[in-house]
Amino acid sequence: MSWLVIVINAHNAQESLRSDRINPTWLPEAMGSEEQVRQAIGEVLSGIEWSEKEGYFDSGSFRFRISFSLDVSSGLVNVVNLDIRGSGDPVTTILELCQHNHWVADDEDCERLTADASSQTGWKEWQAYRDRVIDSTF
Repeated sequence: MSWLVIVINAHNAQESLRSDRINPTWLPEAMGSEEQVRQAIGEVLSGIEWSEKEGYFDSGSFRFRISFSLDVSSGLVNVVNLDIRGSGDPVTTILELCQHNHWVADDEDCERLTADASSQTGWKEWQAYRDRVIDSTF
């Protein structure tokens, strides 16, 4: 089980990615080539390991792991999908990554991650759900 977050280019990004709020003809602007996006992520997250298809970042003492999947179309990355597992505070790391690269991130409920405490809500709710599911299996 993982918490899902998508990252897109902030330039011309919609305020919300919810289907009832987004212009149906809008698409995110490209973030760069696959190599450029991998390099941009690596500038913020030292120690990221890339396979052919995905990148993996283990926060170590911060107790979470992020898997990165790049959505490449016509040689350009339009979306970076994040699968986050663990505990700790991945939101701050995601926001640092976005701020450094002029990107924005939305969680699986299409809520924009920001520096205020409300951005932790989706992560905390996901953790509570995960813990409830795990507890019910034992």
